[in-house]
Amino acid sequence: MILRSADPGTDCIRVREPRACITPTQADLEHAHRLLGEAILFDRHNDLPWAIRTDKKAPGDIVAYDLRKPTTGQTDIPRLRQGGLSAQFWSVYVPGELTCGWARTQLEQIDLMRRVIARYPERLSSLRARLKTFARPRKPAASDRMLGIEGGHAIEDSLGALRAYYDLGVRYMTLTHNTNTDWADSAADVPAHHGLTAVRRAGGARDESHRHAGGSLAHLRRDHGGRAARVARARHLLALVRTRGL
Repeated sequence: MILRSADPGTDCIRVREPRACITPTQADLEHAHRLLGEAILFDRHNDLPWAIRTDKKAPGDIVAYDLRKPTTGQTDIPRLRQGGLSAQFWSVYVPGELTCGWARTQLEQIDLMRRVIARYPERLSSLRARLKTFARPRKPAASDRMLGIEGGHAIEDSLGALRAYYDLGVRYMTLTHNTNTDWADSAADVPAHHGLTAVRRAGGARDESHRHAGGSLAHLRRDHGGRAARVARARHLLALVRTRGL
């Protein structure tokens, strides 16, 4: 396990040996289930849509990829129920490494996940039910509006595309993924802009948040997350800690 120093003025990295796996006791499991019954468990990232799209037996077939029984992937309804999940953001991921067609692929993934949610209303459409404690009473969000885009390449430099994705249920977008965009540097790519470009600092991040769709600072280079957070007006989600100065 690699731990970065808590001191923001240093880049010291300490390496800690992983602990041996400890088998939980029955009392541990009962305690965990009690906590899950009282708390809201919100999974911020689930790659089910891409798993369905790339399934080896029936790629993209939401009927064949039956969530009512155990799947070969990491997600199915029995495990969602057993794990006590309260709410889920579905990642409609599109690889930035594609050479073209990001927006088309993005629309296909949004469509795929919306059809999946509609197919299992008894479970997937109820994942928002326990969020009443912090959801806005006057405008509750539907479960098909719990989609997240992984990487700003999906908008193809178009704020119109971003607004259209919002209308289709997207509620967050990471500014980058594994590749740079024309306006932001990724943590996994060679720096090209040294942060956000002036155009996107002034317009893009604000436009992303003006409808209360959260942005995500994950995947940004660690020195640039603070810049994006200072510009945008909505709360941001941070799943992967690669930023500094927040």
